[in-house]
Amino acid sequence: MVRDRLAEFQNRSGLISTGGAQHRTANEETVQKEQMDSAAAALLNSSNGAEAKKKKKKKPANPRSSSIQEEAEFELVALPFLSKINELRQETEELERITSKVKEIHAIMLSRPDAENEHGKELSELNKTFTEISMVVKKRLIELDKDIAHEKDELKANGGKMSTTQRTKHMQLSSLNRKFLNVITAFNDEQERFKAKTVKEVAKYLRHIHGLDVTDDVIERAVEDGDTSKLMPGLVLATADAKALFEDVRNRHDQLLEIEKSIRLLHELFFDMHRMVAEQGEMVDRIDMSIVNAMEYAERGRKNVIEARNLKKKAARWRCCLIILCVIVVIILLIIIQGMVCHFTPIC
Repeated sequence: MVRDRLAEFQNRSGLISTGGAQHRTANEETVQKEQMDSAAAALLNSSNGAEAKKKKKKKPANPRSSSIQEEAEFELVALPFLSKINELRQETEELERITSKVKEIHAIMLSRPDAENEHGKELSELNKTFTEISMVVKKRLIELDKDIAHEKDELKANGGKMSTTQRTKHMQLSSLNRKFLNVITAFNDEQERFKAKTVKEVAKYLRHIHGLDVTDDVIERAVEDGDTSKLMPGLVLATADAKALFEDVRNRHDQLLEIEKSIRLLHELFFDMHRMVAEQGEMVDRIDMSIVNAMEYAERGRKNVIEARNLKKKAARWRCCLIILCVIVVIILLIIIQGMVCHFTPIC
């Protein structure tokens, strides 16, 4: 049988071409797949790099961060402190009211000898209340002063400067210390005044009514001791007069004992508060000087601004005048040139 070699070659060539096409198609698909994978990997890497850059990129600084921090510090530190200061200020105002009431009662008792039974108990309660409130206020003021001193020591150790909040605390405490010291001084002066007038009233009573010739020192010692025998050696009085004198001297004696006790406590308070005010005085003076200097600088700056505005206005006026003058000169020159041209040439 004759073999068809041509058909065989064609079949082989077709198989070979078909297989080659299939092989080339598979290769192209593989290449495309690899290209897509590489592109996806590149895209993933670029996105990861962008995210990394975003993470590494720092946030821009907020210009209001410092002011916000100061406000937070003020709310956290200064507000509780100022609340305590306000409470102590109210207590100090209460002490002022008590002092005014004590002055009124003292005036009544000195003008009316029989007012002791009516106002004596109230006066004792007021003196006691004043002493108790004063001791509490003193204790709390000393605690606040220690806290501020501790903060000041920490600042010195760290080499820092006082913030606005700390200066505010220092000024408020110094102001309250001075006010409290003034109230204590006023109450102490009133007690001393009442004591001196009480001795004078007893002396007047003994000299003008009973005709006793005794010195103020003797009367003061007798009133302080509550013993009338020192005032009347060898003098026999009527029963009513002796009883009245004894009761009056005894009442005065009790009053003076209370006054002496309150005066001793007030002296301790006075010296403690005076020491605190003296220690804070230098710092307060420096702050006051800084405030005065700041006011002077602000006033000087305001004057400089006004002067600069005036100079600016003057410069603008001179500039306008100069421009107008230049325009006039140019116009005059043009007129002169035109006249000369018309005179020497037949153009015009």
